[in-house]
Amino acid sequence: MTKLQLPVFEIDVFGQNISTSGFYCNSLKAHLQKHHFIFVPHKHDFYLTVLFTKGKGTHEVDFINYDIKPGSVFFLSPGQVHNWNLSEGTDGFIFFHSKEFYDLFFNSRTIIDLPFFNSIYNSPVLYLNLNILGKVTSLFNEVLKEYRSGQKYYKKERLCSLIDLLYIELARVYVPEKKRNIMNF
Repeated sequence: MTKLQLPVFEIDVFGQNISTSGFYCNSLKAHLQKHHFIFVPHKHDFYLTVLFTKGKGTHEVDFINYDIKPGSVFFLSPGQVHNWNLSEGTDGFIFFHSKEFYDLFFNSRTIIDLPFFNSIYNSPVLYLNLNILGKVTSLFNEVLKEYRSGQKYYKKERLCSLIDLLYIELARVYVPEKKRNIMNF
């Protein structure tokens, strides 16, 4: 029996500039239009976070199907297999980064300290309610605006800070309150 070889996409395939090496961000709609190859099962060598604001469908992660609806946030770690089946008009935000992009900016923690990235056994999806969705959408939009800006100074620092704020907001929702008190995050 032959083993199925899935493509492993590297972050450089998606384009980036020198000031944000190891990081990519886009609207989901633009990302999907530009990168048609992502609709077949594949893996990445980076961390991926996507927020769906419009549309529906399914997202298969490690051979388990998850519903996509507005307010769905997905977190993928390097090596996880995934593919999408999306309705027409699906939109949102997507960004991904290398381990080094995040870890080199922070002295007190690493990317795997985040609850959604510290184990492949943790759920790759978080369904946001309306109370937090506006705040999270605003943060995703700020990340995208900074990524697209022509700013030359402190761009990476601002991106890392915005991503960290976003991850903190998402971690607060992701981790049940009783566990929050015992975590060092």
